[in-house]
Amino acid sequence: MFHLVTSFICRDFNLISANKPVNQPKNRCAIILPVESARVHLTPKPGEDGSDYINASWLQGFHSLREFIITQHPFKYTVQDFWQMVWDHSAQLIVMISLIDNSEYEVFWPVGTEIIETDTYTCKQTHENGNSVYYMREFLMRSVQDDYEIRVKMLHCHNWPHQIINLTDMYHLPNFILDMQKIQNGPIVIVDR
Repeated sequence: MFHLVTSFICRDFNLISANKPVNQPKNRCAIILPVESARVHLTPKPGEDGSDYINASWLQGFHSLREFIITQHPFKYTVQDFWQMVWDHSAQLIVMISLIDNSEYEVFWPVGTEIIETDTYTCKQTHENGNSVYYMREFLMRSVQDDYEIRVKMLHCHNWPHQIINLTDMYHLPNFILDMQKIQNGPIVIVDR
């Protein structure tokens, strides 16, 4: 007997971490939750229940079973979790397709001379430029303990594809992302509402 993937009904045991009371405030939407078998894990902090949780899931690509991470737009209080995920999984490319409205969906990256500092890493913006289709931001994440660092690029798409006027621009962006993927390691992180 064959079943469609879309006929999958999630049971409570598939959502153990997402439904923990400590993790529920980290979910933007109660019906969009990562199932246990595909959720992205963070490095846990000793003695801090739920510190390994972020509302993010692994997605399979053509080249790898864990080629993409899809996640929600971070809340103010989950910004460090987001950057911990980028750090833990050495993600060097972030594609953001959500809008910044400065109320519900706010900036979650260091701007100008701001630095995100944790016990593990620091993160600062090193470059920003843009055009009518997207902004490209570059960040440097550096280990606090040693000389390890990763350079992260964020492609912020302006309400793609809804406000793309030129049809060729709509197809240019995915091809541009695929070209960038060839020169980076780690998964591509997709940020959406």
